[in-house]
Amino acid sequence: MTIRRGDCWGEPLSGGVEAKKVSDDHQLAVEAQAAHRGGDIGIFSLSHGDVAHSLGFTPATERQHPMAYGFDLGRVSLDSGLVAPFVAHCVARGFGWTGQGAVAMNTGWYGRWYLGPKAHPNDGLLDITWGTLPFRQALLAWRRAKTGTHLPHPELKTRRTSRWQYEFERPKGVWVDGVRVGKSRTILVEVIGDAFTVVG
Repeated sequence: MTIRRGDCWGEPLSGGVEAKKVSDDHQLAVEAQAAHRGGDIGIFSLSHGDVAHSLGFTPATERQHPMAYGFDLGRVSLDSGLVAPFVAHCVARGFGWTGQGAVAMNTGWYGRWYLGPKAHPNDGLLDITWGTLPFRQALLAWRRAKTGTHLPHPELKTRRTSRWQYEFERPKGVWVDGVRVGKSRTILVEVIGDAFTVVG
């Protein structure tokens, strides 16, 4: 069930249930989408990537009594017709993160940067940040992004929503969970609530 503000998140993993191990966020997204299309709620475990970081999982934190966490699945649609899944984040940007750009966060972390300080991976919403940053402003924002204090910013807008569409002035590179999937002038990001389960 999609979490509500103030609710506890996660429950003990039922006995006898096995989680499929995946190597990173991108594989998790692909596997979760495949399971969802097949009508299943996939159950997965991982110890690397931004999902693991956001949940506090590492190879050394394997628990004797694992917890199961419901997770939302994001997806982005490009001008080409490609629809790509993501579990942690989707980024559309130009070279060096300058100029127009947008970030859709399902979890808090993007590598070393805390780009989604209000994001929760099971609230049925994506945290969207978009705007246009000149080089100096981009540099300052990235320095502050390590602690999530890059927001609020006068050149950046934010929204928490389950569906968001935006048209850039020119095509931007699009990455899902750190993997480039193409270029697009228009992006549509959506979220599927409670699409799969992460165990740790």
